[in-house]
Amino acid sequence: MSSNTIYSRCSCVVCQKEFSALGIASHASSHINQPTCSCTICKKEYTVKTINNHFIKTHAERVVKFKTKKRDDYLKSPVICKHCNTMLSYERRHYSFCNSSCAGTYNNARKDWANIKTGPAKKPKLPKPVNPYPYSKLFKCTCKHCGVQWKARSSVWYCKEHQDLYSHNGRAKYWFTFNVFEYPLLFDLSLITKFGFRNSKTNPNGITRDHKVSVNHAIRNNYDPYYIKHPLNCELMTFKENNSKKTNSSITYEELVRIVDEYDKN
Repeated sequence: MSSNTIYSRCSCVVCQKEFSALGIASHASSHINQPTCSCTICKKEYTVKTINNHFIKTHAERVVKFKTKKRDDYLKSPVICKHCNTMLSYERRHYSFCNSSCAGTYNNARKDWANIKTGPAKKPKLPKPVNPYPYSKLFKCTCKHCGVQWKARSSVWYCKEHQDLYSHNGRAKYWFTFNVFEYPLLFDLSLITKFGFRNSKTNPNGITRDHKVSVNHAIRNNYDPYYIKHPLNCELMTFKENNSKKTNSSITYEELVRIVDEYDKN
């Protein structure tokens, strides 16, 4: 063994085998009864835990000289990167490439990509299922005004001829336009004091003005708007009662005309 390398090794005092200063620590564990070793330079014995610190502190200069010599020896015949032919640093002397990019480029160029499958396997394309309903759904509609039937792509209550009668503008001519407080003898205003007028957000079950002869019947039979929007055709009730009544009329149109005419004469 040369004098350049002997300083960096120590021998086991039990089996006389030589190890590096770092390797002797793991080897000495096999000799539990005698965990000591001697420095091959100064011949002093140390425990396994202290031999490494002793070697670095006492023989530091020789360690530096040895490392410098090894670096100089490497520079005489350095390792060349297989891809870019660049000299590898001393720290990367055990590698074949200067970085991962060169390694990937070099190795990928030599792969048989035709026989290599990349990524997840593609799912086979299944034929599209046959639509049992190739055409859009049609609804059978019946006009609630005249009873005419037809088919449409959406459910409709009234035919084109009569749908304007039940639109917003068609119903508006039958709406009440008077103030109930101007007719205290016709209405029980105490209901308003008790329940208040309906508001969909703050008072959903308040008082509403209901048509005794409904607007739906008025449109269907083309009744005179004067009688339908008259105060005598109005009745105060809660929204719940009004909603349960729906489009039904509480009196006949003939009776309404009679009482309105008598009221107007008086």
